[in-house]
Amino acid sequence: MWTMSQIVAIQEEKERTAVLRKFIEMGKEMKSLNNFNGIMLVLSALNNTAVRRLKANWEALPKSTRATFVQLQDILNPDENFNNLRTAMRNAEPPVIPFMGLYLTQMTYIDENEDMKDGLVNFNKMNLFGTSSYIFSFYNLFFIHYPFLHFLPLQFYYSFLHCFIFISLYRKLNFISFFE
Repeated sequence: MWTMSQIVAIQEEKERTAVLRKFIEMGKEMKSLNNFNGIMLVLSALNNTAVRRLKANWEALPKSTRATFVQLQDILNPDENFNNLRTAMRNAEPPVIPFMGLYLTQMTYIDENEDMKDGLVNFNKMNLFGTSSYIFSFYNLFFIHYPFLHFLPLQFYYSFLHCFIFISLYRKLNFISFFE
């Protein structure tokens, strides 16, 4: 929602095209980091009706940026039960941030099967659950941290961010209770 609102809120056409291009580049960077969840988030926003209606901005994008967008869409093509996405995630070198919606949907469909068939345990269902849980353990087992550089001022800010949020909420609550 935030990505979409950032694009649509801009009034000037050139600036809107630049922001659209930045988000496509962000999707490309997420692909290089094997962040499939992030790619899905960015593409969901870019494929929103409000953003897709901005024909002039899409046409003003360079061909290379449009080609990048098509490549990202190809990865997330829903044909054959997201076969391209499954293949990309399976072949990606760790670290990987998978698109969990894919596996959660798969597990929901598996869970809809009966637990018992003719008074016997449905081993097919249990086998499918085992396969799905194996996928989760694969990502946890081979989890490797991204090699980001440490930037101490930013780390300091984020380590105390929860304190600032708490103080802000405390002040708002005291302000509200004062006038009630």
